[in-house]
Amino acid sequence: MKLVIIDDEVNSIKVLTNYLQGSKDKYEIVGSFTNPFKALDEIDLLEPDVLLLDIEMPEMTGFELLDKLDLKHINVIFVTAFDHYGIKAIKHSALDYLLKPFSSHELYEALDKAERHLENGNLRKLGFKQGEPRYVIIPSLNTYTKVDFDEMVYVEGQRGSG
Repeated sequence: MKLVIIDDEVNSIKVLTNYLQGSKDKYEIVGSFTNPFKALDEIDLLEPDVLLLDIEMPEMTGFELLDKLDLKHINVIFVTAFDHYGIKAIKHSALDYLLKPFSSHELYEALDKAERHLENGNLRKLGFKQGEPRYVIIPSLNTYTKVDFDEMVYVEGQRGSG
């Protein structure tokens, strides 16, 4: 999974980088920025899967940066020292909200959530490709399951939650 870190504090970037050192085979930091304007110029070229994004930065907040990006293929995990932006983060479709100081365990939990989100999104996209489908994608609370028509014996639908 490709990651971009955007935080005006160099030490915060170092902490994230150190936490991720042992997982280079799973997570690749393709860019890190202390300047959100520089990040805006580079993000499209880097094609990250996840932004690890600070909120309060000089000249541009993390929310302002998100408003300037196409987030169709990018997941956002906020990494901040401020707890009062939680609701706003949810409204910006953040996958997680890590409050500094956080542990490496909390970071990995957030990244695992991002990975599941990406896998589910990719599986869901398969169901919308052109041509005659040979399977159906079934959503559940946290995942999507691909079921081939040839494997189905009986199908019953239910409307609502009851």
